[in-house]
Amino acid sequence: LIESITAALNAGKHLIFTGPPGTGKTEIARQLCSYLNTEYPHIYTGQQLTTATADWSTFETVGGYMPGESDGENLSFEPGQVLRRFKKERTQRNELLVIDEINRADIDKSFGQLFTRLSGQAVQLPYRRDGEEIEVVPASDFDGQLAPNRYVVPASWRIFATMNSYDKTSLYELSYAFMRRFAFIQVPVPDDEDYRTESGELVRSYAEAWEIEATDRTLRDIGEIWAAVNATDDGREIGSAIIKDILSH
Repeated sequence: LIESITAALNAGKHLIFTGPPGTGKTEIARQLCSYLNTEYPHIYTGQQLTTATADWSTFETVGGYMPGESDGENLSFEPGQVLRRFKKERTQRNELLVIDEINRADIDKSFGQLFTRLSGQAVQLPYRRDGEEIEVVPASDFDGQLAPNRYVVPASWRIFATMNSYDKTSLYELSYAFMRRFAFIQVPVPDDEDYRTESGELVRSYAEAWEIEATDRTLRDIGEIWAAVNATDDGREIGSAIIKDILSH
């Protein structure tokens, strides 16, 4: 898993973590953001976690016109979730973005002009600030002042998204044009042979990490249940977060 993530980041890709429910996709994305911010504080300036919804449009991702706080009659451009990662109070930023359950939104519609930006090209948005068109440009093309109408995207900036493999057929589908800009990282359940140990060591290791006390028999029985569920042929595997719920109860 670490090798796949490293290879994708070095290849310049954004990431989508996919797999059964409860495998820790969102937590991995959060931990990855924390690691990058800690190890490279001269590059990254923070992180933001958001959850995609069916109501998303370009207003949530790109931005749009909003009434001013002091004068409700005048409209001004307000950046969306993506553009806010690059600038705050006219200061350049580089905040990682985690989009949980990305296929709950119609991404093709909600990302709009940012599709072009994800492939590395500069784009102009159909909005104006101080009489100038809003521009989103890669850092390699930027030279000069950080104007109010300009958003600069660092080469190191990334989107980390999650997608539940159970729901991919019942929610919005991602277009191939969108998917080719991402590397898909499979977050699997444990291997078959890890479940069925006499001492329930697999579940015990999780229980210790979660600081949940349980008897040897409980750990062994839950391991058997986990193995039985994931051994079925319907593809309905479950991850460790579901086991945590069982142990907690």
